[in-house]
Amino acid sequence: MQVDWAPEARRDLQSIHEFLRRDNPDAAESLVTVIDEAARGLAAFPLKGHKGLDGTREWVIPRFRHYLLIYDVETRAGIVTILRVWHQSRHR
Repeated sequence: MQVDWAPEARRDLQSIHEFLRRDNPDAAESLVTVIDEAARGLAAFPLKGHKGLDGTREWVIPRFRHYLLIYDVETRAGIVTILRVWHQSRHR
C-alpha cells in the first residue's frame, strides 16, 4: 500500500518538531524520524492499529507511546492516509 499524509497531519508533525526543537533538537529529530517510520510501516500492515472514531484507525507509536497516528485505509485504492499525529494528552 501507499502511505499519504493529509495536510493536517503534516502540520501536526511540523508543530511537534518545532515545539521539541526549542529544548532538545536531537530529540525532535529522533521523534519525527520514528513517527515517519511508523507511518511507512502501515504500508505493509495497514490494519495494525485499532478501530478509531468515525471509521478511522488509530495506532499508538511503540517507541513514543504518547503519540497516536490517526489514519484511514482505502483498501481498494491501496492507500493509507495519515490524517493526524496526536499527542494523547490533547483533547480532540
